[in-house]
Amino acid sequence: MGLVEPVPSLPPVLLPARPTASDIGKVRFAVGLRGYRADQVDEVLGVLGGEIERLRAELATRGQGV
Repeated sequence: MGLVEPVPSLPPVLLPARPTASDIGKVRFAVGLRGYRADQVDEVLGVLGGEIERLRAELATRGQGV
């Protein structure tokens, strides 16, 4: 008998069509046998969320709000 596929402990990761930093900050990934390290994923999501907000603010100051 082989290994049983783990049942995800969280629902699928879904983001809106135009995610904000807040949306990214709420993302949680299911834990798998050989999954990603949560601290690394959280760090990358934090950087991405910050960059999205920075770019949105830059566009807003140029009158090209998103």
